[in-house]
Amino acid sequence: MSGNLAEKIKFGALSVDGKVLPFPKKPWGYEGTHAPFPGDIPRYDGGQIGIVHNGSPHKVISWIPAKCDGKDLLIADRNILSHISWDELNEQGLISGVEVKLYGKRYLLRVLTGGNRPLDGDYELGGFPHSNEWDSFITNRTATSSFPFPTNEDLGEYVSEESFNGTHNRYWNWAYTYSWCQESHHEVGSGRALRGFDSARYWYYSTSASRYTYIGFRPVLEALNSESLPSDDKKDFSKQLIKSPQIELFKLTPASDLKVLSEANEIIFVENALKSKAYRRLLEDITENALVGRYESRFELFVDEDPRLLDVFLTALEDAGYSATRGDGGPELFVNWNY
Repeated sequence: MSGNLAEKIKFGALSVDGKVLPFPKKPWGYEGTHAPFPGDIPRYDGGQIGIVHNGSPHKVISWIPAKCDGKDLLIADRNILSHISWDELNEQGLISGVEVKLYGKRYLLRVLTGGNRPLDGDYELGGFPHSNEWDSFITNRTATSSFPFPTNEDLGEYVSEESFNGTHNRYWNWAYTYSWCQESHHEVGSGRALRGFDSARYWYYSTSASRYTYIGFRPVLEALNSESLPSDDKKDFSKQLIKSPQIELFKLTPASDLKVLSEANEIIFVENALKSKAYRRLLEDITENALVGRYESRFELFVDEDPRLLDVFLTALEDAGYSATRGDGGPELFVNWNY
């Protein structure tokens, strides 16, 4: 049984050669029995990998806070890049770690440790040494109450319907995808550790040059120089950021004094935009038109509402499956759902 699980922190986005990629909603790389449609983990086709500031809701990464041996970690709750080899990650320092700076804090960006061989020679028992990070956190060997405990189904020989849809996989997203880990195989020179795919505890390996859609990059951020993670507000990273009254009120006061948002405050802006009265009006307008048989809607902001709201609304509508475009004549959106 799991108690109150550690809530996920959402910030930063995956960038490859300066292009910000979407955060996967179907985080598996193999169309298995219980995943009857393909996953959507972005595929790596070369380029410089990084984590950057970004406030777009469909691109922000979900992290799980963890603490072990005096280290404060943020572990991505899924693979965020697929079809990438261990060698390609290592060339960029992303296996053992490369220093990055996000929101004024310094981190080591790397992958988890997962053991250099299967425990007792059995792939289903996890990795050795047992103190590796995958088993400590994801398998929850340390019996941390803020992490879900894997059930017998989660530790089975293969993914079952119960394990695929269960709490543990929904929290850590290990089914039908392997995550690269740091270690080299203790006997096979080119072998590198993989974890996940068949079960929460499964250990496997592949050659360091392997590139498959079902093998990917699950990043970890390790705080440096005692720069601890948010404590009281771990569940909401945005609470650690300075809020601006202008952002909360969505007013131009006046337009000539409008300042460019910092990337940190952009996250707050997006979150509050989706809680605003303007967004509720937009949804109500769509609902009213749909109820009378229409397939389109026109939405316009009030004169004292920030026109940047439309950018947030446009992204949210497209993520929900609507077709939406900005108007040419003013702060308005045209929404269509008949296509």
